[in-house]
Amino acid sequence: MKRTVFVAMCILLAFLAKAERNINRKEYAGRYVLSSEESMISEVEITIQNDSILTVFLPVGEIILEYIEKDCFEVPQYGATAIFERDEKQEVTACRISIPMAEIKDLIAVKQ
Repeated sequence: MKRTVFVAMCILLAFLAKAERNINRKEYAGRYVLSSEESMISEVEITIQNDSILTVFLPVGEIILEYIEKDCFEVPQYGATAIFERDEKQEVTACRISIPMAEIKDLIAVKQ
């Protein structure tokens, strides 16, 4: 039984690792303008480093986005999530940001 569970976990982890390698992170990169007037930051720049690391550049520093699943990333140190939205052509058009510990829910950043 333990061996079956172990083998199943290995297969699942291999599948998830392959899925993460197959995503095109370049489509998320770009300049995003925040739609909320309440935000202290009006725009952010998301870049890709080494073809795999998404970095958000803010006036106060930079944040690394960690892949969860297609179009969904997290920032563990802030308990935040970033969910990228697509249009009918499947192009990334915006990012919905939630930071529960800062009581921010569904802050929209539109890709320029």
